[in-house]
Amino acid sequence: PNPDPEEIGAPSSDLTWPKIATSGENNSIIHVLGCSQDDDSKLSYLFYSRSTDGENWTTTFVPTLQDWEHDGYTSDYYSLAANGNTVAILLTGTPWRHGYVIKSEDNGETWKQIKYWDNPHPDSPETPHETDESTLYGEDHPLYCPETASIAIDNNGIVHGVFSAWEVVHDELGSSVGVYYGKSIDGIFYWNETMGTLKA
Repeated sequence: PNPDPEEIGAPSSDLTWPKIATSGENNSIIHVLGCSQDDDSKLSYLFYSRSTDGENWTTTFVPTLQDWEHDGYTSDYYSLAANGNTVAILLTGTPWRHGYVIKSEDNGETWKQIKYWDNPHPDSPETPHETDESTLYGEDHPLYCPETASIAIDNNGIVHGVFSAWEVVHDELGSSVGVYYGKSIDGIFYWNETMGTLKA
């Protein structure tokens, strides 16, 4: 099950690294995306807050994510944007998560999930990958994942993202997945939601 917000200190002033956007008529609806960290487990959880008056807030976990993914996106791995009635959250994949856009076209009332990055090894970095040779790094088969990103929504409601790329290391079957810090920034790539899902 999802963790209990009360158990990890949110919603409260413990939420950090906020991203803020406004939408709707006269930009009257406020959206906040923030991160809370559990001091005991050192896991980070993302929360989404929404207000129509700036005084009363509804705070939930980020919509549409699977239970196990809620602790996978930390302070550097999310962005928020709005244009008109459209709001979008962008989550960068990191070496062990898929990359998602969580999009609402009705000012945060309902949400849908768009996978823009299909990670070939979407597990925790401690999980061995024993059988899938397509996840192995090599000179003729480099692996990349999106890191830091910027997001924008155009006047037609289409979400656009620009990302830096991390080079991923997976040297042998059965070993864990990590990041090659020698090439931690190894290019820039662009995506919009008309392009479908990207793969390594």
